[in-house]
Amino acid sequence: DLLSLLDDASVSFIALNPPFHVGAAVYEGVAARLRLSKAQRLALARYATPWPQQGSARQVAATVQPIAQVRQWLLLRGDADTLRAQWAALEDWDAPEFPVSGRHILAMGIDAGPSVARVLGETRRRWIAEDFPGEPRAHEIAQAVARELG
Repeated sequence: DLLSLLDDASVSFIALNPPFHVGAAVYEGVAARLRLSKAQRLALARYATPWPQQGSARQVAATVQPIAQVRQWLLLRGDADTLRAQWAALEDWDAPEFPVSGRHILAMGIDAGPSVARVLGETRRRWIAEDFPGEPRAHEIAQAVARELG
């Protein structure tokens, strides 16, 4: 329901004070003065950021949780064409679970520590960019990344 997305005070604030009229520093100052929680500050910063020019709404949603914030962000910052094209893609959709874990990376011979995080992060980024392929492809991506970064 579109109206329920407007219940959030952060959304109302951004809607009344569009980011192109004031700078990011203004939002940071307001957040500090209002003593907003960290989650509220992050949401406010996200809403003040332009909608990404690359990737589908689902790909963006996979990196932003909760999903309701993605819909709010799209509503506030997406242009009319993006809004029309991407809104329906988010209806009744949840980001799939990433099928690769740290233990998979370790099994490929990558030493425990920051290297595992780098390989896992890059694997996830590529998995999202390929629009969430199944587990076999996700493991192929992980192996390629492990060879490149490992």
